[in-house]
Amino acid sequence: MTTPNNLSGRNLLRDLFFLPKKPESAESKEKSKPRKRNKGEVTEPNPTIERVKRRFTLAKVAGGFTITHGEKGAELPAALEIAVAYDRRRGSPLKKYAAADFKLNEAPITVETEGAKAGERHLNRMVVKVTQPEFKVTVTGFDENRDLFVDVKAKEAEDDSQA
Repeated sequence: MTTPNNLSGRNLLRDLFFLPKKPESAESKEKSKPRKRNKGEVTEPNPTIERVKRRFTLAKVAGGFTITHGEKGAELPAALEIAVAYDRRRGSPLKKYAAADFKLNEAPITVETEGAKAGERHLNRMVVKVTQPEFKVTVTGFDENRDLFVDVKAKEAEDDSQA
């Protein structure tokens, strides 16, 4: 049994679905000029971005962590806000903090500072005021079998004067 050409699989719907052929002309073969999309300010293709220098460095130590001064030439933070919790697989460690885990203002947690002054400590949060460019804050006494989640934020000096 033979099928006509117009009924074969490739040509079955050729008459219903088709794209008209474009007429070939000399004008269509010439490249068209690109449109100007950005009329006005010309931007440099690879702008140089200055890298922000780290203001402090956070490092892990046995049973805790250490925060030290950052890169040379970086602006010195006035204070550091520190929040600590045991890390979790799911959810935010800081939101899931339990007072039964530890309290920064009670033993066995110890806070040692050099070039800084430990301020208020409450549950899992504390504030450290930086007094010298070469500062070091070491917090130890945590369970060594658990991972710590430490969130450190640099605060600027608050302006006490009023205009």
